[in-house]
Amino acid sequence: MSGLQNTTAATVTHTTTITKPTPKWTGRIQTFRSLRNRDFRYLWLSTLFMTGAMWIQQLTLGWLIYDMTGSAVLLGAVSGMRALPSLFAAPLAGVLTDRMNRKTLMMTTQAISFVSTLTIAMLVATDHVTVWQVFAFALMNGLAQTFNNPSRQSLVPNLVPKEDLMNAYALNSVAFQSTAVIGPAIAGFLIAGFGVAGNFFLQSVAYLFVIGMVSIINIPPAPERSDHSSIRAEMAEGFKYVASERVVFGLILVGIIPSLLSMPLRSLMPIFAKDVLDVGSGGLGILLASTGAGALTGAILLASLGNFRYKGMLMLTSLIVTGFAMMVFSQSHWFYISLVILLVQGASEIGYRSMNNTLLQATVPNEMRGRVTSIYMLNQSFAPFGTMVAGLLVAVFGASEVILLMGIVMAGLALSAAWRLPHMRALT
Repeated sequence: MSGLQNTTAATVTHTTTITKPTPKWTGRIQTFRSLRNRDFRYLWLSTLFMTGAMWIQQLTLGWLIYDMTGSAVLLGAVSGMRALPSLFAAPLAGVLTDRMNRKTLMMTTQAISFVSTLTIAMLVATDHVTVWQVFAFALMNGLAQTFNNPSRQSLVPNLVPKEDLMNAYALNSVAFQSTAVIGPAIAGFLIAGFGVAGNFFLQSVAYLFVIGMVSIINIPPAPERSDHSSIRAEMAEGFKYVASERVVFGLILVGIIPSLLSMPLRSLMPIFAKDVLDVGSGGLGILLASTGAGALTGAILLASLGNFRYKGMLMLTSLIVTGFAMMVFSQSHWFYISLVILLVQGASEIGYRSMNNTLLQATVPNEMRGRVTSIYMLNQSFAPFGTMVAGLLVAVFGASEVILLMGIVMAGLALSAAWRLPHMRALT
């Protein structure tokens, strides 16, 4: 079966064909190198607006449900509703990504986001919104994102040459992290200035812009299909491919580590702000901003490196650094030192994630990329589980001790992978 050949070589191979000559890069600064490619440039702009709308929507949705009910339980539940579809629909999304035209799939999912956001805006504006409608909106948008993300991620290797792939995924991280820092910060001002309904209207305009950007992207045609397997068979084929390819399986396996062990740090940050560092809610915002600023800085630096060698070794080293940064942060009682540590932690973690995703996408053949990407994105589902376990452990041992333990485990697993998986170290 095509796409099931063993990937045992240490060097990553790239299976995508660019259908037109790649424009030459004449600038010295490598940071925005991949944006020389017209179609990726439009994809990146659409990512910027989509993630910006997503972050603003997250805060606006939470504000709306809490303002309506005053319930912290429902506030947490509506956030969970947005993440719920990824647990069940991600494998199906991967199959559809490989079966359908990816441009059509992306435009369809963004159209769903546009219509649902415009609908909730009108319901809020006319004072007809109810709690169940808010939850339905959260579920619908979460479902749209679940089907959109594999298409968007797996499309990048079709739009840029191999030497630009690392830069392209790093710039995607720049788009995500910059909006993660800016989006929540301005969402509150937007609510104050335009109201909740006005905020949803602005988000719908952003989704409309995303549809326009995607519509003008030229995407190479998908490879001819030699069979007409069922959706169930193709889903099983994706899991079999991952299990049979040691490089792909290794990249997905190590991708779970930060979702389980580093994501809980953000959730536990209020404890450090209040009880460890004694800086209150104002300090909490600065601590979270420091993590985001570190991630943004790391993504920009990674984009500036160009197509460097030894990506596998640097990926594992970044994971080790993330673990050590968590250990040091857990023992710090000085606010400004903690800010510096969080900068390092944010930069190393985003560097790890970008390289992990780049190596995975470059290794997988185009006809399998959607299914493998959807399986890879399932690791995000481990984040709530890791946060829940961390919360239970904190009640027994304390926040500093739990983060110290998680940092030790993360660094230990990364060191073990670097030692026992030489084919991972050698990836280029």
